[in-house]
Amino acid sequence: MLEVHSVRRTRQVLATRFCKSGNGQSGAQTATTTTAATTTAASTATTTAATASVASQQSTTGTTTTINQAGVASTTTQEFVEVALVPPERMADQCVLGNSTCGPLHESAVMLLGELKDALTLLEGKVKRDAEEHQEAEQEFNAQMQMIQETKTTLGAQLAGATSRMNAIEGEMELVREERRDLRHQLKRRHEECTTGIREVLGGEICHLRALRGSVVSKSSSLKPQDLVDCEVSDWLPGECSKRCDDSCPKTSGKPCGGTEQMVREVIQPPSQHGVACPPLKQVVACNQVRCPVDCTVSMWSGWSACSRQCGGGVRQRTRSILQQARYGGQACDAATETQPCNTESCHRNCELSPWTPWGYCSAACGGGYQEQRRRVLFESVEGAGKCPSKWSHRRHHTRPCNTHACAGDERCLSQQDLILAVDTSASIGGTGLERIVNFSQALISGYDFSSTTGFFAADGAPGDDTGGHQATICAPAGRQAAAAACCSTDGSSCQTTCGSEPSNQEQARQLYTSQADAAAQCTSRGLRLCTQAELQNNVCQGAGCLVDQVLVWTSDQCAAELANRTAQTRIGVLQFGNGEVMSDGSVSQAKELSPLDYNLSRAQSALRNLPPPAGFSNLPQAFVEAERLFQLQGRRSADAVVLVIAKGKPPFGLHAQQKARELWDAGIRVVVVCLDQFLSSEDAVALKALASRPPEANFLHLPGVLYSQAGADPKPLAQRVLSAACPHSVSPRLEQLRSKADGFLLLRENQACRSTMRNRTLLTKHALDAKYCASLARARNFGFFSSGIGIRRGECYGEQTKCAQGGFFSPSSTDFFEVV
Repeated sequence: MLEVHSVRRTRQVLATRFCKSGNGQSGAQTATTTTAATTTAASTATTTAATASVASQQSTTGTTTTINQAGVASTTTQEFVEVALVPPERMADQCVLGNSTCGPLHESAVMLLGELKDALTLLEGKVKRDAEEHQEAEQEFNAQMQMIQETKTTLGAQLAGATSRMNAIEGEMELVREERRDLRHQLKRRHEECTTGIREVLGGEICHLRALRGSVVSKSSSLKPQDLVDCEVSDWLPGECSKRCDDSCPKTSGKPCGGTEQMVREVIQPPSQHGVACPPLKQVVACNQVRCPVDCTVSMWSGWSACSRQCGGGVRQRTRSILQQARYGGQACDAATETQPCNTESCHRNCELSPWTPWGYCSAACGGGYQEQRRRVLFESVEGAGKCPSKWSHRRHHTRPCNTHACAGDERCLSQQDLILAVDTSASIGGTGLERIVNFSQALISGYDFSSTTGFFAADGAPGDDTGGHQATICAPAGRQAAAAACCSTDGSSCQTTCGSEPSNQEQARQLYTSQADAAAQCTSRGLRLCTQAELQNNVCQGAGCLVDQVLVWTSDQCAAELANRTAQTRIGVLQFGNGEVMSDGSVSQAKELSPLDYNLSRAQSALRNLPPPAGFSNLPQAFVEAERLFQLQGRRSADAVVLVIAKGKPPFGLHAQQKARELWDAGIRVVVVCLDQFLSSEDAVALKALASRPPEANFLHLPGVLYSQAGADPKPLAQRVLSAACPHSVSPRLEQLRSKADGFLLLRENQACRSTMRNRTLLTKHALDAKYCASLARARNFGFFSSGIGIRRGECYGEQTKCAQGGFFSPSSTDFFEVV
């Protein structure tokens, strides 16, 4: 079904493109037949064309009356014959291909192929995600089943132990019940015996004895009944038992088990002479004839088990074993199992974010840029329906406008950048469009070139020198050959041909000159002379020669190359994409490197002028791959990496392009996209905007004027817009000159110092408020140049005598180098 839909879609798109562009002739035509009849003012006649009885046609008639300047009225009758339109799905069958080029056809076919591949990639991604989710769910279920099985085993063992202990306790309880029954039976029998005996004694014998004693006393002449007072005592009071318990109980023979205690009682009423005497007031009896109680003894708690749930509230437990059951009234056992809640947090837990970072630098120096602040992800664990905002979500990424003031129009980029210019040359651009793109790109590159700037940041760093010369001093690495010099001894006895390539472990300060005459003049000033090439070849040097270990003679190109390579802020490379074609193995051809990352901006401009005619389709993903390769091989760690894409239409393989663009983002490479499509809301513009680095407001520019402006229009204003957006640090030389005249000083080098004069410069103060205050101090001391500290050297102010010539060279430093104007 997908193949049938693709074929129909292909036929419709191709037919629409070629029928609308005039490359084919459609069978669906609309014919309009007009019949007009004019009459005089005296008579008005209406002529109506005959209506053709065609089933596929419909006719409508209209009458129009007009009055000319002479006042004569005329009536016109028109008949419109409309041919039934062919449905859009049948246009492919009605379209007949005429004379056409293969470029647009090829590009349209590849666009459809890209849509199919993107759809297939999305489907494969969905299948992969579903498979991963299924695998994760299956693993979670298996883990839960394993945990349940382990819990079941543990609980089974605990149940078996509890059952065994319960059976043992029930056996002991049965013995205790039987013993209790025996004791209660013995107690009852003994109680009955004691009660009977007491009743007999008290109710029988004592009563008879007292009655008998009363009869006798009544017969006596010397005794009276009141003379008979018996002793009365209190109840027994127990003392302290000698033992709490006795594990030898019970005993059936011998000394009774347990302890002893002394029972005491007091005399309540002493007896008379003839009364009954008091019984014993003390008595020792056995006590605590019981076994000692045994408390329950348990083991240490085990570790906590795994939580039954990872979120949403689960339980975990720990257990301990009963080593000794309680006996003889000992302390009973506490619970052998303890549970507590765990993982009570919600399953819908979001990731944890860091605080907001400070606002970053502005993306543009003028014309409106953006600052960013971000929040990092501290903990990415997300469970349930929890969410973690994306990197570009408003919860993790904020932007605000900055530097909204208008640009001067002649800005030059000061940022240290490695810029790769990726130019679209696909078939849809056309020859005229390519010419305009080249002019626009060259105007853009000129914004990075300071060699044509007079009076501000000239090529050698000296203001006012617009000759393009590079007469400066740098530290030349050992091993570099002199271009036109020989190394000879001062006495002329021998000539060392190897002096131009010292050992690789040495590095010496050398001077660079733009001509052999400059080097010869230096030799003459020292009383030496420069050896000729012939003397070098013959290994003979007549007279005193100029030592090359102090002087190197380079050509102007070599000198400019070396100096610019060390001091250039921006290096530019050029890539061509839009030359795509599908290879035999199904892959897409690579983008073409036209110019490597190089300080030589003229080389990049020359590469643009020599672009081949538009052909092929947009292979922008391959351009991203090639750009990343160039940055890896030729990029500088200290420079900002930027890919500037100039394109009209979206790439056929959109998902692949987005993937490669994101890889560049993750590698810290900024992607700036210049869209040349006529409409911002078009599908092409939306697709290209998705490739720009975040935020797109700072890295996407819609400039239809590059292709759709009037012929001969100046591309510099549009190029200035791109430069201001792509270069976060740009300045206007014209404004800087005006500002310098007003301030009285001119910035020559930023974050650099002249190494040759650092020992001889004069410290003016360590408490300079700013460069303006430092300039006033230098002017008062008649210094032509000065250095102002920044960073850790903020506040330091040094007076400089020269502009870093005569053996000096600039190198990175915590100072800025100025000239007093």
